Amino acid sequence: MSRLHEIVENHEQLGQLHAVLSYYGVNAAFVASSLLQALEQEQGQEEQQPPDQELLTDLKQLIASC
Repeated sequence: MSRLHEIVENHEQLGQLHAVLSYYGVNAAFVASSLLQALEQEQGQEEQQPPDQELLTDLKQLIASC
């Protein structure tokens, strides 16, 4: 599978996830907080590549603004 195909497929899956979360009224603050929590837990595991620090900072700012 080509990288471009993977990117497009991932984008489509994220769109479907967004539709489901919106339908059930899950807000952005909850999703951002959950994602941030999961990424910070992964940071503690040496085997995993550390998440992009800019992503973590952006998620924290999003949570603070909600």
